Amino acid sequence: MIRSMTGYGRGEACTDGRRFTVELKSVNNRFCEVILRQPRV
Repeated sequence: MIRSMTGYGRGEACTDGRRFTVELKSVNNRFCEVILRQPRV
C-alpha cells in the first residue's frame, strides 16, 4: 500500500540569453497550487 505521494522535479532551459528554471513539488496533496516567481525587469 502506498502511504506517501511525495514527488519533486526540476528542469532548466536557456534561450535568447535568458535562463528558465521550473520546479515541481508535491507533498501528499490532492490539490493544485501554482506559484510563479520571476525576476524584476
